[in-house]
Amino acid sequence: MLLDTRKEAVDKAMIGLVKTMDKLVEKGKLTADAAKALLGRIAPAHDLKQLAGCGLVIEAIIEDLGIKKKLFADLEALVSADAVLACRWSRWCRA
Repeated sequence: MLLDTRKEAVDKAMIGLVKTMDKLVEKGKLTADAAKALLGRIAPAHDLKQLAGCGLVIEAIIEDLGIKKKLFADLEALVSADAVLACRWSRWCRA
């Protein structure tokens, strides 16, 4: 799933993914079928609750520790106990 609370942000990201897949197909790095399959596995989402069934969540939100902590707390309440919650590279998520 690709989530943003702003529909226009999700739409823009999905358009970007389609363009990227098209370029990879044009360059021969990916078949059209593989690109279609990959895009078919990405569902747009606008509500955090839609992530409830996900086994892997990678956040990519604003670099604000308070917001990140709230997001992870909300996610922990939604996803299963064995789901992986990951943080993209960030000064807040480094070990």
